[in-house]
Amino acid sequence: MQSQWLQLVTPATILESAGATVPHYTEEDAFWFAVPKKKVTRHKKRLKTTAQKRIPLRKDIVIDPRTGEVTLKHRLPANWKNYLPKFD
Repeated sequence: MQSQWLQLVTPATILESAGATVPHYTEEDAFWFAVPKKKVTRHKKRLKTTAQKRIPLRKDIVIDPRTGEVTLKHRLPANWKNYLPKFD
C-alpha cells in the first residue's frame, strides 16, 4: 500500500521519461523517495530560516537602575558625570 507522502519511482518510470524502451519491473525493484505532504509557504520557510539566523540576546547589556539607560554590566553610562551628586 502506498503512503500519501511517498512517491513510487521505479527504474521503468525513469527510463520512460527519457524515452527509452523499458523492461518489466516489479515493486521490489522500486526506489521510494520522501515527498512533502504539503507545500511549505514562503512565510513558514522564512520563519524557519530567520529563527536560525537570529542574533542571541546578550547578557552583559542591561538597563542601569539609577539612570534608566541601556549600558554594559559593570560599566559607567556614557554621560556618567550628569548623575554624580552635587555638593554645594
